[in-house]
Amino acid sequence: MRNEETLVLSLLYTRNREAVKGSTRFQKLVFLAQEEQRFADVFDFEPYKYGPYSNELAATVRGLKARGLIETDTETNAYGQERVVYTLTRDGFMQVREEIDVQDLDAVLEAASDVKKRYNSWETERLLKYVYRKYDAYTTDTNIDLDRLFDPDASVFEQRTDSLNTDGKEFRSYIEEYNISQNDDGTWTARDPVQEFTALGQTRTDAVNRLGEVIATANGDAGNSVTDDDLEEWGIDPEDVSDTDSGTLPDFMT
Repeated sequence: MRNEETLVLSLLYTRNREAVKGSTRFQKLVFLAQEEQRFADVFDFEPYKYGPYSNELAATVRGLKARGLIETDTETNAYGQERVVYTLTRDGFMQVREEIDVQDLDAVLEAASDVKKRYNSWETERLLKYVYRKYDAYTTDTNIDLDRLFDPDASVFEQRTDSLNTDGKEFRSYIEEYNISQNDDGTWTARDPVQEFTALGQTRTDAVNRLGEVIATANGDAGNSVTDDDLEEWGIDPEDVSDTDSGTLPDFMT
């Protein structure tokens, strides 16, 4: 296989062949694999309607589908819009397995798995906001109303953020990583070292909730509830986290 095909198939192969929903998401995951996972620049990306886009990537996906290695389906998302769902066929799975037998694919599989684990569950709007803020050089030809995209009271996908549950826990999905420690006075400090935000709380749960609120507020957005799987992924034992009320909003720290 060519390097382009290897990267695309590996993305669909990793994490138990988890599907990638939406062509925009597919483009962004491959872009982030190249930008953030130390993977070679296999595809050339340029500014386009929804940020970084690669014609070569789109052509590679079409070619793999024509050969029966990728299959697509169409579903309606939560906003009433149709999107393409990409999955790996059995032939595609066997193709990757054969490649693993003849060459070392550890680096590409690790890169694909890491980017998929981190971003594939994000809502499309959140993913776009992340890419648009961090890689703004690729947004010069966008069709998206950026003022609307970053307006906390509006959504490019026509869903108000204030319609979501306002429980403090929902904002935890905005934490990329966190460390937590107890202070001398008994309070707790939670810190996201990736995004460089910190929050103080009366309990472990309070500190984590407040950290999520700080990051969500900084992004002008709202997130989803954290799960036990999320906690375990972050190295936190769910049994150690109580359901203590987070209380009032934090004094945001700079």
